Formats: sequence, structure tokens, C-alpha cells
Amino acid sequence: MRELMTGLRLMCLVALAWSSAPPCLAQAPDQAPAARAPVLGGPGAPIAAGPGQLRPGTQPRGPEQATGAPDTAQAGDIPTAWASLEPNAGAEWLQVDFDQAVTIAEVRIRESYNPGAVSKVVAILQDGKEHVLWEGLDPTVDAPSDFVVKAEGDVVSKSIKMYLDTTLKQGWNEIDAVELVGKDGKRQWASHASASSTYAVRTAQPKAFAVAGPGPIVEPRMPEPVGRTAYRTDVKVSPAGIPHQYVVEFKIAETAPDGTTKLFSPKITVTAGQEAEVKASEREDRDGVFCKALVKEHGDSVEALTTVTVKTGGIETMSSSQAMTVTK
Repeated sequence: MRELMTGLRLMCLVALAWSSAPPCLAQAPDQAPAARAPVLGGPGAPIAAGPGQLRPGTQPRGPEQATGAPDTAQAGDIPTAWASLEPNAGAEWLQVDFDQAVTIAEVRIRESYNPGAVSKVVAILQDGKEHVLWEGLDPTVDAPSDFVVKAEGDVVSKSIKMYLDTTLKQGWNEIDAVELVGKDGKRQWASHASASSTYAVRTAQPKAFAVAGPGPIVEPRMPEPVGRTAYRTDVKVSPAGIPHQYVVEFKIAETAPDGTTKLFSPKITVTAGQEAEVKASEREDRDGVFCKALVKEHGDSVEALTTVTVKTGGIETMSSSQAMTVTK
């Protein structure tokens, strides 16, 4: 069992949600169903790997482990499934995205370790709002098995977000895969995933380096295995001079294995409650360093949720997020 560690929990960026809808019925979990080949693919689809083997470019227990077909064949603390940073810590979430939007028939969540912690499942609509598909007590007992949520009505979406209450089941509550089934019979596995936290940040090995250029670069926030490109980031939030608008400034140092360092300083003007994104580095359209920001207003303070993501070949290979609160 992994050693418990204390420290600041990294919070990933999510779109702000306003609405809810009547919950739908959840079906009792299917015990260890046979794996199904994905029908829908696309350039962002994860590269297949054998059971229990990490896909190239993925982090052990990172949110990307919840993409693609199930590859965790037995119950246990296995690195081919997503795990939160800490066990029994309370509220967590995992969001998965699919290549094509469908009218949802059901969502199948493959729980691979200490199942039964899912507390709510929502579909992210085109306008960014959340539509509740199910909310209640997760009946899943055995692992690995599928927790099946059946949708009512005509809900069209390509993104599913699962909320967990990790105090319900002791230990890490791990998810191996999520399948989206359309009412037209199409089935697809998730091609992208993000999470409130991940144990992967503990197992990655940061590479220290000196940074030249203006502005302070603080502690590594995006660990990367030694011998590969490494990143450090710093974020500053300030009022934009217009009510409810803020300037989010990123300072990102990218150091190649040969020691060459590049410094990117992108800025985003963000309206409170609305997500904004900017590409920090110049590479092919699908590749590079991407920055996202969401600012929430809370009385005399604002909360900024920021994410820096690295994509290679159109696939997310690293992602690191942080939350900060500043006084207005």
C-alpha cells in the first residue's frame, strides 16, 4: 500500500456548472463483463496496450488511465487505473471526454479497486452546464465490474463527469475505463480525461534546472521523468480594470533533455465564471503547451483554477493544475 503523504492537493480545471436535472435510474453493477472493442476512434484515441501494461506516454494512476478500453484485469492497486492523490479525502471527480457526441443511452463506469464511491454522474452539455444522469449511493461491490447508469430523456453529450465521495469506501477508489453508449447503439471509450487530483504527481520524477528570463519561476508543478522534457510554471492573477474580468499570467519554463530552456509567458483575460484557454508554445496545431483558466468570485476574494497541459501527437501527455485564492 502506498505511503500517505500530506501537502497541497492539486485541483484540476473544470467548467463552471449551474444547472441540474432529475436524476436517472442506475442499474446494478455488471460483474466483470467482457471487454468490448471501441466502435468510435479518431486521432486522439489512446494507443492500446496489453492488460496491466501502461500505454506509452502515460503516467501510472494518472487520469489518462481511465481512457481507452479496460486494461486492469483484476482488483487491486494497479497503475493502469486512475487513482486520486489521497484516499478517504472526501470529494473528488473524474471527467472523461469522447470523440463524438451522442444521445446517451447509458454510461458504463469500470471500477477496479475499492468500488462504491461514485456519488453522482453528470453529462456536460454543449453550453458547459451539467445535466445530472444519476445521484445516490453507488451499489458496486465487486471489482473489477461496471457501474451502469442509464439515461432518461434525450441527453446529447460527449463529456461525462463522475463525482466521488472517497470517505464512503476505505482506500483508493480506482476507475479503469468509462464507456459511453448511444441510443443509436454506438459505443465508445473515453479518449481524454482530467481529474480533481491524481496519485501520478507523487510517482513522477521532477528534473531540476535553472531558468533564465524575467519573472520568478517557482517549484516544479508539472513533474516529468528524468531524461525527458521538464516544465515549471508560475501563475499570477490581477484585475483587468473591467468589472468581473481578470488577467491570468502564466510563466512556463520548458527544458529539453539537452538542457535547452525556453520561457513562455502567455496571458489570458478571463470573465468570472467563464473558462478561457491559450496556446503557450508554437508547434503543430494539435501539439504544444496549453493553458486554461477559470476565475470564480467569492465576496472579497477570487479563486483562480488553472491548468497547464502538454499535448504530443494530439494526445495529452502531461497535465498539472493548481487553485489559488487572492483578495480583490
